[in-house]
This record gives sequence, structure tokens and C-alpha cells, in this order.
Amino acid sequence: MPHFSHRSGLDADLLFYVTTLAGASIPSPGFVHFGADGIARDDRDQRWLRFDVEREWLLVEKLLEDPDARIQWIFVSDVVHAMLIEWALARGGSIETIRRAEEVMLEPHPGGAHDDHLHVRTSCSPDEVAAGCEPNGPRRAWLAYDSAPFDDPIEDIALSLLRPLPETEKATGSASASHPSTTAMSRAKSPP
Repeated sequence: MPHFSHRSGLDADLLFYVTTLAGASIPSPGFVHFGADGIARDDRDQRWLRFDVEREWLLVEKLLEDPDARIQWIFVSDVVHAMLIEWALARGGSIETIRRAEEVMLEPHPGGAHDDHLHVRTSCSPDEVAAGCEPNGPRRAWLAYDSAPFDDPIEDIALSLLRPLPETEKATGSASASHPSTTAMSRAKSPP
């Protein structure tokens, strides 16, 4: 089945980290299906592989803790999800990061088991939204969704013109109050 969701530019497939049965890290042979025991058969190279839960959790952890990654979903099988959470809890992982992982990891229905890779979906950044990215899906509490305030001195001057004069200027009838342009300039320089 083609990956239609990958056409938005917000999705990516990440192959699992794998080891030999003896625990030696090796390059991933591609999309191999892991069972509940964390074992998979690589038919191409005629060998058995182990799911590298330690390195896979480190990847998930870093993605969820990096605000620039903007992770919205990690589609993965329920079995792999359980292995990752169990690993993180057993190793004393950050409760906040584990909570985030529980919130974003999901086995999609329909969409296949995702027992052979992580399907990562990111959310639009504020700059991407301004450029036309159309956000969809849930808003994650740990992500920023608004652009940083725009620092515009002209806007500051305009806002200061709308503020009332301090009572002391009104009462003294200062010379600056007699000329409108002088009043506007003095208010523009006054602190908010």
C-alpha cells in the first residue's frame, strides 16, 4: 500500500535499530517485522535479528525532547510501543518524556502494524504555518504554536500615542502639551 501520508512533507519513516542475537549493533537490513519477543528474521541475509530497544528509545527520547523536532505522532506497533515504554520505565527515564511518548505513540488502524519501522509525523512550526503549512491533528502541550512577538518600533510608537498623558503633564500644562507634534514625540519616548 503506498504511503499517501508522506506526501505532505511532515512524515518520515525511520528504520529500527537492530543487533545480532549476540547483541552486536549492525546496520538495519531494511523493513523487517519484529515480534513481541523483539526478534525478527532477515530473510535476505538469512539471519535472526534483535530489536535494539536501548538505541530506539534514545532516538524517541531525543525526538520528543527536542522542541525543533515538533513530533506530533510516532506510528508504531503496540508491541514495539510496549517494549519502548517498558525499557524507559525500567531505566528511570524522564516521566515527562515517557508521558509524551505514551501520548504520541500509536498503532494506526488502518495503516498496517508498523512493526518494522517508526513512522514519524511532525507538526507545522509557526513559521511554516505563516508560509502556508496547514496544521492538522492534535496540539501537543509541550510545543510552541505561536510565533515570537514581532518587535516593531513603529508599532510601539503607535501604541504609545494611544496612551493617556500622565496626570502631572495635564496638571502643569507643560509647553509640550501645547504643540500636538511635541506631545506625540514625548509620549512616543515614554515607557509603556
